[in-house]
Amino acid sequence: MFVHNINPVLAKLGPFEIRYYGIVYAIGVLVVYFTLKKFHKEIKLDKNKVEDVVIYLTLGMLIGARLFEVFVWNPSYYLASPLEIFAVWKGGMSFHGGLLGLVLAGYIVCKKYKINIANILNQNKQKFKRK
Repeated sequence: MFVHNINPVLAKLGPFEIRYYGIVYAIGVLVVYFTLKKFHKEIKLDKNKVEDVVIYLTLGMLIGARLFEVFVWNPSYYLASPLEIFAVWKGGMSFHGGLLGLVLAGYIVCKKYKINIANILNQNKQKFKRK
């Protein structure tokens, strides 16, 4: 039987901790940023709006990750100590919530900037067929 006992802290810098999942979140944000910078014309997104889109997506991901952790994985603790909801430095981010928050934020961004997700998916399908 596998027992999860991996230390989530990669490094400590005084009172600050760098956690593995934080690095993964940061890499994900950078990948989205550079991908949107490269393909902004294909999805008909103004180059000046890329940063705005990345901020919306990042906020959706972070808020979703924290809320899922709070209300799905450990609601009794956070309902007893509601101020702990904001103590993100103590850990507690859920991948599942981050994904849900990202999808919801992506939907809102597509509506706001009139991005047709079907066109994006169709272009990707055509690029894969060419190879």
